[in-house]
Amino acid sequence: MQDSTHKRSGFTLIELLIAIAIVGVLAATAYPSYREHIRKGNRAAAQSFILKVAQRQQQHFLNSRSYATTLTDLGFPADVLSAFPVSTSVASDIAPFYAMEVTDLGAVNGPPPSFMFRLQPIAGSVQVGDGSLCMSNAGVRTRNCQSGGAMEAW
Repeated sequence: MQDSTHKRSGFTLIELLIAIAIVGVLAATAYPSYREHIRKGNRAAAQSFILKVAQRQQQHFLNSRSYATTLTDLGFPADVLSAFPVSTSVASDIAPFYAMEVTDLGAVNGPPPSFMFRLQPIAGSVQVGDGSLCMSNAGVRTRNCQSGGAMEAW
């Protein structure tokens, strides 16, 4: 017979298995939300970069009556890392996830002048399922503009 005053210490195997199962369920529900949060952050950084390029395109158009065809024409530095200027803070945020699909910024200087700036997700990155991001000179902002999916505003 066991002494009733003796207190046991530690956890039983069943208690440990239950705790591990609870942690596993919590991790399985939290990880997809975490990845979606990361994807949204990367998309926001890319959208910020697109807006900066579009703003510079409009200023270039006011100055020269045509849209620029390169990032250097827009005042970005010549040293480009994965199609993004090294000195911009967003370069390290979006270069691993997006690539400029059109190296000439999609500028068309024929009547009427226009441009379509497009960022395509890099294969194998977290952004692949997110679709491409586009912005035109008219201010139209769309996702999935090149990937064949349903275009939607961003």
